Amino acid sequence: MFSTTAIVFGAAENGHGAEYTYTDKSVAGKSGLVYYRLKMVDIDGKFTYSPVRIIRLGDDNSLKLMAYPNPVSNELRITLPSAWQGKQVNISLYNTSGQRVNALNIENSSQTETIQTTSLQRGAYFLKANCGQDVISQQIIKN
Repeated sequence: MFSTTAIVFGAAENGHGAEYTYTDKSVAGKSGLVYYRLKMVDIDGKFTYSPVRIIRLGDDNSLKLMAYPNPVSNELRITLPSAWQGKQVNISLYNTSGQRVNALNIENSSQTETIQTTSLQRGAYFLKANCGQDVISQQIIKN
């Protein structure tokens, strides 16, 4: 789920583009992954979304997630970090529009968990797993 970080009002004139920048100070000093997308609203109220961009903050190299097979057909197996085993873990699968298409909420995780992908369309997806404040993400491809 996305939330509003900032609103930047348009500065372009008819037929002329404008360049915009924004610094998200709410993530200063944090680690993990942040997912961003822009909602661009025209003067008539019509809007479009940009592709999702993922930003890795800080140093979370100690946590590794392994999802296989990748590309996947029907069943994705996810090997979790050893520190997460036996704990509550939430695993979500998102399409490139940022919509959650599948999820697992595990109370007592094991070394490897499985998420079904049979009903998904071909294309790119983002796998996101979290245990407490720790978050790991990986891109997968569905055949």
